[in-house]
Amino acid sequence: MKKIAEFHAGNPDGAAHLIRELEKGEARKRIEGLKLGGLITSAVGLGLLVFLRTMVPNSPGNLIGLIPVLVGAAFLVYCFFLAPKE
Repeated sequence: MKKIAEFHAGNPDGAAHLIRELEKGEARKRIEGLKLGGLITSAVGLGLLVFLRTMVPNSPGNLIGLIPVLVGAAFLVYCFFLAPKE
């Protein structure tokens, strides 16, 4: 609100434009955070798969690493295909 008062004291249209730009920036940060979270979660899942495969070979419990991989994939699918565009 302080930025709006300082930069657009006499121009109400400028204030509305500034608010829209701030909202776009917040949405962009949120989507980028989801992308990063999806990548990290997928990488942890892949690491878990490899770790469990080497520690306990031929065990069905090795597939537990698929859970974080699929969660990370869901984040990435949302970010790239389902999230609202600017």
